[in-house]
Amino acid sequence: MRTPTTPIASVSMEKLGVVLGGRPVLNDIDLPPLTRGEVLAVVGPNGAGKTSFMRCLCGLLRFTGRLILNGEVVAPLARHRRHWAPEIGYVPQNPTIQSRISVLELLLLAQKSHDRSLGIRDEELERAERILDRLDIRHLGQRFCPDLSGGQMQMVALAQALVLDPSLLLLDEPTSALDLRHQSRSLKLICDYSRSLASDGLPRAATIFILHDLNLALRHADRVLVLDQGRVVAHGSLPGSLSLEVIQKSFDIEGEFVVDSKGWNTLVVY
Repeated sequence: MRTPTTPIASVSMEKLGVVLGGRPVLNDIDLPPLTRGEVLAVVGPNGAGKTSFMRCLCGLLRFTGRLILNGEVVAPLARHRRHWAPEIGYVPQNPTIQSRISVLELLLLAQKSHDRSLGIRDEELERAERILDRLDIRHLGQRFCPDLSGGQMQMVALAQALVLDPSLLLLDEPTSALDLRHQSRSLKLICDYSRSLASDGLPRAATIFILHDLNLALRHADRVLVLDQGRVVAHGSLPGSLSLEVIQKSFDIEGEFVVDSKGWNTLVVY
């Protein structure tokens, strides 16, 4: 049986920094507490430090400063905070699986990652099939992972993250290989999952995703964190915190906001 864990109710950072190859890539990153039910979009130009930010949360990079989960300062590396691991669902950039394993087998094995039992229980199979249905990819269940397209593998990686019912969901460019339909569908599903109620009556998860498409961030996130050259240049609720001034300075583009027929603020780039 999976060992019971405490859901992650909040995540925050204080003066977090990362040095890679002798070069600072993150400097004094502060993140006010993000709680279950909230969705944070991390945006910024290429090389801004977004993926390093995400890898710190996963315990994959050594950092200075403080990462705080549920009010508790946690150690920099994953091996020192294993008790948090079952509560974190992570989707990296460009996920790949080289082993000749089917999608359904992958989801069943994912449920064994924090479980000492060897047999597959009925509820584990049902949970895997339910996630495939929710993502509309049941037809991929018997396909081998190395045979999938980049977009299909991205959907499978999302299924792998969701199958453990995490309370902190971390997604690094989860829509980069998806077509327009699946971009919108996937982000809506992620947000619906985060804001749905868990068994304790509270929202299910805090979610952080990295996006390049600012309009997707405007449409789906509650808050935004704008990184540029390893520093926070803006943070706050949307749409107000993603101003034209911030966009022009960080992305070096000109544009304007318009309100579309559904009432969404939409960025038009010239």
